[in-house]
Amino acid sequence: MRYLSLILLTCCLSAAEGQPEVLAVQCVAPDVLAVVIDSQARQGFAQEPYTPQAGDEVEAWSEHQRFLKRTGSAIGILICGDTMLKPFDRHLGEPLSADATVPDRWQLSAPGQAPLTPVVIHRKSKPTATARLGTWRFGYPQHHVLYLRFDHQFVAGTTYQLKATGLNLDRSSISYRHQPDQARSEAIHVNHLGFAPKDPAKVAYISLWMGTGGGHDYGPSLNCELINEHDEVVHSATVAITHPATQPDAGREKANNVGADVYRYRFDAVTTPGTYRVRVQGIGCSTPFQIADTAYDAAYITASRGLYHLRSGIALEQPFTSWTRPRCFHPDDGVVINATTVRSADGLNQGEVFKALPAHRTGATRSDAWGGYFDAGDWDRRTSHLSASMRQLELFSMLPEAFASDTELNLPESGNGIPDIIDEVRWNLDCYRRMQEPGGGIPHGIESAEH
Repeated sequence: MRYLSLILLTCCLSAAEGQPEVLAVQCVAPDVLAVVIDSQARQGFAQEPYTPQAGDEVEAWSEHQRFLKRTGSAIGILICGDTMLKPFDRHLGEPLSADATVPDRWQLSAPGQAPLTPVVIHRKSKPTATARLGTWRFGYPQHHVLYLRFDHQFVAGTTYQLKATGLNLDRSSISYRHQPDQARSEAIHVNHLGFAPKDPAKVAYISLWMGTGGGHDYGPSLNCELINEHDEVVHSATVAITHPATQPDAGREKANNVGADVYRYRFDAVTTPGTYRVRVQGIGCSTPFQIADTAYDAAYITASRGLYHLRSGIALEQPFTSWTRPRCFHPDDGVVINATTVRSADGLNQGEVFKALPAHRTGATRSDAWGGYFDAGDWDRRTSHLSASMRQLELFSMLPEAFASDTELNLPESGNGIPDIIDEVRWNLDCYRRMQEPGGGIPHGIESAEH
């Protein structure tokens, strides 16, 4: 990815109602400071039952895009057969001033030194959300990084004052202490999960794409170190460019997704468990990470717990989660699942499927059609979702001893003597097992008549 998120990325909630918020100032090169800023925010509203009022108008752009107008203005989208209203969002706060990249707007000063003005300022921005403000009107909260290049090498241990004049920031003066041997730098990339001691490759990368400034040139080589939690150097190496910005990525004819020279630092020989950071001379440090046998546990549990929270046809309740909701899409609760003759092999696109499903109902209903996983924010359950279960089974077959626990995922089935990862697989498979027909055929899944 060209845009690499910073550790301080937020949803700009604290400054949402007003001025863009300065989140951090950090070093990315001996003469370049990065100013991290969030501007604006999206305020969303929950869907609510729709109660018609006198004068309401419905504007239909398509079969499933129905906008509600009240007193002449569109206020939201009607869904669920016009029984529910999803109000439009609000876009809060001010955009970042276009003058933010004007060098004369900024000044860097330190005790005993003449104030400095940036030689040039580059900008990198990305949207952090989409606010739907009207029928086809949108707003985009932004995350920005301004790269201020000075004709000056910063001095370690010096506290600088960075002042902004005439800009709509939440503060006009920011204190920055230059500690490249301690501070986090966007330019240093490492797996935040960490590594297992026996991993054959432990790697960090150094690169910086500055948006309008392109890739930063760090020179032919960089001095890299691995430091422990006591700031002791346990490994070091001088690294050269391993992937130039001019070289296409593997498997691509022209594209280079980083947009900058990439330096690769390997520390495979370090196997002692602990907390570490990669430090690059004159630039800064990576985020802390672990070398530990449990380095990947959090990722596995988070992903697996995510699947539990996507279950359809079951209540999510304590003690299995604090994100509770009632049972949904279960035939015993009055949800009618109609059988249809439409086949996945018919090759229909999504719009055609929505029309074909109700048009080809057989008249039969399926009381056994429940379970499986939701995905993509909609309500379908299809055989393509079984790819998640296939990957879980592959993991278990490779390392059954690592996934033997039947309590680690805190599932309703936990403690039944079956590994939790297999219980999660069974939940998904049972949806299709219940629907299997006498001849052995298995329906492609369960779909709604619209998103």
